[in-house]
Amino acid sequence: MDEAGMSGAMGLAFGGRENTGTRAVIVIYHGKIVAERYAPGFDRHTRLAGWSMTKGVTSAMAGILAGQHGLDVGEAAPVERWKADDRSGIRVEDLLHMNSGLSWWELYAGPAAATRMLFEEKDMGDFAERSALRHPPGSVFNYSSGTANILSSVIRDRIGTGYYRWPYEQLFYRIGMYSAVLEPDAGGTFVGSSYCYATARDWARFGLLYLQNGVWDGQRILPAGWVDYTRRGSGYGAMWWLNADGRRFPEVPRDCYSCEGYEGQYIWVIPSRDLVVVRLAMEHGPRLNGAVFLKSILSAL
Repeated sequence: MDEAGMSGAMGLAFGGRENTGTRAVIVIYHGKIVAERYAPGFDRHTRLAGWSMTKGVTSAMAGILAGQHGLDVGEAAPVERWKADDRSGIRVEDLLHMNSGLSWWELYAGPAAATRMLFEEKDMGDFAERSALRHPPGSVFNYSSGTANILSSVIRDRIGTGYYRWPYEQLFYRIGMYSAVLEPDAGGTFVGSSYCYATARDWARFGLLYLQNGVWDGQRILPAGWVDYTRRGSGYGAMWWLNADGRRFPEVPRDCYSCEGYEGQYIWVIPSRDLVVVRLAMEHGPRLNGAVFLKSILSAL
């Protein structure tokens, strides 16, 4: 590794006079930590919000449940209020790929469906389920935290007894994510769109699980084929962002895919370089240029 080059990459992440709001960065190369840095007041024990990186966790939960034959992603989404209208054609995989066709405005700066759901509604999934159909299911991509919480409600119904233990016993603890906290809404359903907290090292573990094709320490956690299914598409897969068309990160390998969250949260996985990069932040001013940051890391390795 080019030590000076990696130091420069860390400098890009944290900024100089223009603070980018970065709180933590960790780089995992060939399964080992090769760079790790924290802002003052934060360290490797600090749980940090993933925001929409939580959608990747929800996708993993759906995959584990599918592997246990508790969920068929090709089936119609089991939402009772949809059975009598055109929404009955929405499949579970349409929820996973954000092309349900439901009307939704993913805005955070003021009153909108997303902010009302997150801050005013007791049952977030139920609120999102009431959305009208705007496009034929499976035809139009529309990024939606509401869709993720509908899926979270579906998962809760399928798990049933032991629901609150399930993500910890089936996912987090099996890969050593002991810091992880998945927060429920006031109705008791995990907020699958936004409310997962973990340390930078534990977010990196989640990325490593995908880099290792769903296997951890010789044990299969995600069902065979689930990671490939997650990466199917050009710009967005099963609740992970994709670089397959090269538009998001032009000078980064096309097999790069990522969990991303509000205010600058990222888990980047690049299989061709055996690399996982985590960056956690609270951006309220200058923003990190992810393409330049990743390029600088790749150049240093």
